[in-house]
Amino acid sequence: MAAGMSPPIISKMRPELLQELAAHLLAQPEQRWLEFKDNNQDPERIGKYISALSNSAALEEMSFGYLVWGIEVLPAIRLEQASIQQQAGRAINR
Repeated sequence: MAAGMSPPIISKMRPELLQELAAHLLAQPEQRWLEFKDNNQDPERIGKYISALSNSAALEEMSFGYLVWGIEVLPAIRLEQASIQQQAGRAINR
């Protein structure tokens, strides 16, 4: 499923489509419209995340923003992803 495509409502999604969406999202680095969280039980913080993801998705002209629970992104992986994104940005701007 390509980024930005409109998936069916997740509660009604066939298991194989949900697995496809999850695999697609997990293959992506965190982005303005995609966040991975290990654990959070604070409703106010969750609401802020959802609002920020929704706004970011709209700015990126994406149909959806995603908050994927149960995924721990280690700081070293975040730094590596940021480095890769910076390098890609420099290559594009040349």
